[in-house]
Amino acid sequence: MTLNKKWLIMLVTTTLLLVSCGSSIESKLVGSSWKVVVDDHITTTYLEIGEERIINRSQSNDSPMTVEYILTETQDENFMIEIINPDNGSAEFFFEGHLKITTL
Repeated sequence: MTLNKKWLIMLVTTTLLLVSCGSSIESKLVGSSWKVVVDDHITTTYLEIGEERIINRSQSNDSPMTVEYILTETQDENFMIEIINPDNGSAEFFFEGHLKITTL
């Protein structure tokens, strides 16, 4: 009986660990696209967040620009994105946000 309890505890612990890892901010952001809004005006530009790069796309035929980024989850459930300056390799603040996903 104690062997079954140990396996059950290990299974529950592993499941909880996998669920908590899967619900990170990074897993929710990577693979998503975001419209760019400036001063409450929606632009024709949007950002695609990949695993290693942010792609800046527009609805025109311009070629997209890409940049490496660093995603940091803060203790207050916000996140911060810094982009890597390709000229000198330094990290520069891009924006800080809070991700709230609601279902309809």
